[in-house]
Amino acid sequence: MQNYDDMIRELDYTNGEDIASYLSDLGLRCVCKNTITSPNTIIHEFNLRNGLDISKVARYSKVLQAMAMTPVRVVETFTANFAYEITREDRQVVPLADHLKNVKMGELAFGVNNVNELVSCPLEDMPHLLIGGETGAGKSVMLNSLIVQLITHNSPESLGLVM
Repeated sequence: MQNYDDMIRELDYTNGEDIASYLSDLGLRCVCKNTITSPNTIIHEFNLRNGLDISKVARYSKVLQAMAMTPVRVVETFTANFAYEITREDRQVVPLADHLKNVKMGELAFGVNNVNELVSCPLEDMPHLLIGGETGAGKSVMLNSLIVQLITHNSPESLGLVM
């Protein structure tokens, strides 16, 4: 029987190799294949050394969540056996100006997704927009950035805005 009190240690959740070592100590033998860092999350992709251990993946996400003291989710991946998505404590700001250069005419940029790719949508495909999120998530900031994009890409004659 394994004594889990001996397994408690400092865990650097930004380091995939450290997480793989910790999971191996717990009995889920794996190796970190890739780490994807985005403004809000870090995704660590792992390959199992024993393919039969896949049933333990969800159970150990709760252990990691307790150790890192931040939300940990099991997410789908096509490049590895499994992946953990860990919420960052130090959220980063996504500068709007850097991404506006890559937006096509007639599209609105919304930000970046979990793998740092620009998320945009053609304006004609979106007659209505509902913005939701938790307190402090940046709904007002996003709305302001969308208005700035509309003002910079359109003349006053061609832009009609009803709020």
